[in-house]
Amino acid sequence: MGCLGRKQVEIRPEQKWDAISLKDFKSSSCFTPFAYAYLYFSLILSVAVYGVDTFTAINLLAFNTWSSTIEPTQLIPFDVSKWIFSICIIASFINLGFEHIRAMRVMRRGSVAECYLDNLAVRLESVRMGQGQGWRRFLVFAELTKSKKGAEYVALFTYFSFQSWIRVIFCSGPRQVVNALTLYSVYSSDLIPTDVSSVQSTLGTFFGKLQHLADENKQQVVILSGMVFTLVIWVFSLLFLLTAALFYVFFLWHYIPRQDGGLHGYCERKVNKRLTRIVTVKVNKALAKEERDRIKAEVKAAKKAGEKPPVERQATLPTFLDNNNDDKLPEMPMLNRNDTMATLPPYSSRPGSSRSIELNSWDQKRPTATRQNTVATNASTSSFSSRAPLIGEAAAMGFDRSASPAPTLPAIDLNNFQPPVRPGTSASNRSFGPGPQPSRLQTSGTGFGGGYAASPSTYSADPLRSPPPMDNYNRPMPSRPGNQFNGGRSSPAPSAYSNRGPPSNYGGQPYPPPRSITNPMPPVEMAQLLTLEESQFHPGEQAIHHLLHIPQRDNPTHHGLPLPLGYRISQSPLVAFGALDRQGRPWATIWGGEAEFCRPIARGVLGVRTTADVEHDPVLRALLENEEKRKVVDDAVIQPEEGKIMAGLSMDLETRDRVKLMGRMVVGTVNLTEPGIGNLQMAVQVEGSLGNCPKYISKKHIKPYVPKPELVSEGIGKSAPLPKEAVEVIANADMFFIASKFGDRNMDTNIRGGAPGFMRVLRNENIDNGGVSLVYPEYSGNRLYQTLGNLYQNPEAGLVIPDFETGNVLYITGKATILVGEKAGSVMPRVKLAVRIDVQEGRFVRNGLPFRGTRIDFSPYNPAVRPLACEKEPVIDASTDSADGGIATAQLVDRKVITPTISQYVFKLTGERGKKGPLKAWLPGHHVTLDFAPELDIGYSHMRDDDPQSLNDDFVRTFTVSKPLEPNYVDENGFVKQGVEPEVEITVRRHGPATRFLERWNMRVPLEIPVLGFGGAEGFRLPTEAGKDEERLRVLWSLKGEDLPLAVEVLERINGLGEVTKLFITGKIGERERALISTIQTQGAEVLERRINSSDVLSEGEKGKRIYYCCTGPEMMRTLLKWTEGEEVLYESFEY
Repeated sequence: MGCLGRKQVEIRPEQKWDAISLKDFKSSSCFTPFAYAYLYFSLILSVAVYGVDTFTAINLLAFNTWSSTIEPTQLIPFDVSKWIFSICIIASFINLGFEHIRAMRVMRRGSVAECYLDNLAVRLESVRMGQGQGWRRFLVFAELTKSKKGAEYVALFTYFSFQSWIRVIFCSGPRQVVNALTLYSVYSSDLIPTDVSSVQSTLGTFFGKLQHLADENKQQVVILSGMVFTLVIWVFSLLFLLTAALFYVFFLWHYIPRQDGGLHGYCERKVNKRLTRIVTVKVNKALAKEERDRIKAEVKAAKKAGEKPPVERQATLPTFLDNNNDDKLPEMPMLNRNDTMATLPPYSSRPGSSRSIELNSWDQKRPTATRQNTVATNASTSSFSSRAPLIGEAAAMGFDRSASPAPTLPAIDLNNFQPPVRPGTSASNRSFGPGPQPSRLQTSGTGFGGGYAASPSTYSADPLRSPPPMDNYNRPMPSRPGNQFNGGRSSPAPSAYSNRGPPSNYGGQPYPPPRSITNPMPPVEMAQLLTLEESQFHPGEQAIHHLLHIPQRDNPTHHGLPLPLGYRISQSPLVAFGALDRQGRPWATIWGGEAEFCRPIARGVLGVRTTADVEHDPVLRALLENEEKRKVVDDAVIQPEEGKIMAGLSMDLETRDRVKLMGRMVVGTVNLTEPGIGNLQMAVQVEGSLGNCPKYISKKHIKPYVPKPELVSEGIGKSAPLPKEAVEVIANADMFFIASKFGDRNMDTNIRGGAPGFMRVLRNENIDNGGVSLVYPEYSGNRLYQTLGNLYQNPEAGLVIPDFETGNVLYITGKATILVGEKAGSVMPRVKLAVRIDVQEGRFVRNGLPFRGTRIDFSPYNPAVRPLACEKEPVIDASTDSADGGIATAQLVDRKVITPTISQYVFKLTGERGKKGPLKAWLPGHHVTLDFAPELDIGYSHMRDDDPQSLNDDFVRTFTVSKPLEPNYVDENGFVKQGVEPEVEITVRRHGPATRFLERWNMRVPLEIPVLGFGGAEGFRLPTEAGKDEERLRVLWSLKGEDLPLAVEVLERINGLGEVTKLFITGKIGERERALISTIQTQGAEVLERRINSSDVLSEGEKGKRIYYCCTGPEMMRTLLKWTEGEEVLYESFEY
């Protein structure tokens, strides 16, 4: 049989890395870290061998002879031996490249066993970088190495030794022979007397001769030392190879089964077998731990909710014998069949308890059939009582099944989904061609007051057809494509399929879910009620698209609830809901705390079960408030005749996943547990859904929390302004939820996110003084503008602004105004689209949320916070835009690099100026605003993970002017003269896209940038003339060592500045920096190599009689303001 015979086999999924959870492998022995360290040592040793041999080959080629006292061999001349040595080195690198290619192919296949059995692949996998990947994979290999059979260790040792036979024999053998002969000639030379009395004296003699040679030629000794090192390594490798050959010939040749095909097949089979055993054990342990955690969580949740702990899972096998009843068999229920004119009845949920509706039936494995609703029986009145089960009623609203006991379905390809064909039954007249059509039968009533369409078991000979389903505009809806039998549908129930067109790239299914044989389809009236409008976008959305010049596109909203979106909702711990109050005003709230509190319970129906604030939550009251008592009644089942429209947005903030949904609440109730708190249960029929992108959402970890709501203020917008706590919530909020409506037929709930404080308080007064107004910017999104479309058509919005850390929450509803272009810029500078909310009613509740959240990370897409125009002096005129060329054009004429990150740019103002009046002359310290959008704006992008900040960047930049105007360019009124082309100089550090653009620009190509304006506070001007001693200027300047050229530039330009400057240098200071410090000191400046501290700042001048002019970044500015508290401080903010 072959030595390394190999059978190429297909890799099974369980044998790949993907089937292994690396986190399950942990070190169980103190020797494992030492083994891992030895792996790195062997890698370093291998690199050292290649490096030393390469060095030796190069040096052998560099000179033509050894010392006269060294004669390596008479058989191999020096000229030949050095080329043998060099060729072997080249062969070694070729062999290394081949092994590397083979290892990469093995790693790409993903087989754990193949990686383990490749000498190089196992090392590369073990030294992977990032999150302990290499260490974890090494632990997997260590587990594979463990065995109780010595034969398996022998086989692995032999296999790995054989892999190196080419390198040991052909690539290293010849050159090591040359090494050995050369070293022997050194030992045999007459440099010093030879002592062979013992091994110790022999080695001492050899190294003594090397020392003697070092005095003559150190290069020779370095080469000879390298030869000694590589020769020792090669001898051990050769011994391993010979030992492996003996093991194979005398033992493994007879031990390995022939069906393995050789040593490789035997090792691979053993490793795969061991891998399967290890993975099975790890997976079973993980599943057992997960099950224990689940049971513990369920028990904890049950105790927390005051319920009985859930019963443990039990086998479904029947009990044949009862020890307490001797041999008596339990009584079996009698089976019977009712011959009716209907198909199988729909399952209903189990009967309701005496205290509340039962949503626990969601977890039943097999719903119990209780009542049959056919043409021969009338619906019992008990099904409409307040104690009737919710899910039974929800199932009777045109959906396929009641609370489905089936587990969550896996994701399937629904793009080409064809609804299943219902098989013919003994009571149906199924045919393979056109045949008689069924007539409709109705039961006595439905939960909505209309008739159900029951599917009769036999077809009528009446040729009349059931009327086709109609849409909201009373137009016939197209029928679904027929099946392969050309016989149409055997069921007479009409279909409510959409003609929206092909499925979009948002995923989902092209048709609504097919009906099942356990439930009837809804009649035409139900189809009209439950389907979305057939138009692509409603008039409000179309108006916004036209206003903002959005290209025409299809509406990607799904009809109903596709399975993938239903699963995503169930995994989300939070859902924001919106609903309308009695006056038709939208409100928003947010519920949840843990996953699966909201999940599909039937086809197209969501069940919601959570703890909520019963007294102050506006959405809960709008949905479940008793109309007569004007409050939420304990255990009262609210079942609106046509449902109550609402919308939601599920949120998994840890993954930034969100799904929008819209539909109707069909039934709900609240079980009061504590004062102001209740357990909410609700069924929501979903009419439309849509997955959204993760932009502007800050990651948060959510956990449930029992609320203790306390109303702080409820007259917000009317009799009272926002309380201080509410203003703080708005200032710290990095997201809020907004509900809007389109007439009385449809709603939308969505999220708005950004950096903390992105929503601004425009006005905070009572109604007599203007009321409360909020403003937030609309960032670049998916361009559907569903919320803005609703606000355009119906300018009313409901907002919920949560504080995830404290549980405080602000609910408001009010009038919404969409601000576009100049209107937006006049309120919030540098914003082109914003929304103003004029609060009509609001309430602030302390500790009112049923969850808490801790922030993990901000979104990389969040733009900078834009203050309102009334909050600060505007940097530029809000009406100025580069679309008309700005106030001037700046042409780049010169660039001077001062440091690797700081450059000086000179622009010449050209073109027509003074469009908005004469241009006022600027001074050093003023700022110029340039618009780089014509050069850097690449247009709309939905997502840009490579540069997320560019999506909302207007590319308007403001720079400080660093050089005064020429005096002859300024007239007597302080304005720039007409007809001149003044120059503007800025000195900037490379920071973002605009400064990088300037730094890389080819100066041989003209560059023109629109100028939007100049500005600057006159009160910030520094004194330029020395006065009395106590009023003299002192400059404290802190900068890094690499920026010292900037200090030299400034001090040499401004006469006398060095004499009043104290420089604080931080960072690395080398010889170049020392020379620059000497130059600075010649200007009279004092240089200190340390950070600036508060004593340096406060030691200048007399307290109460000094003025501080500060120019620094935001972080350092906050520190300086703390140091100078109580002093007069002048500074400019650069947080535009």
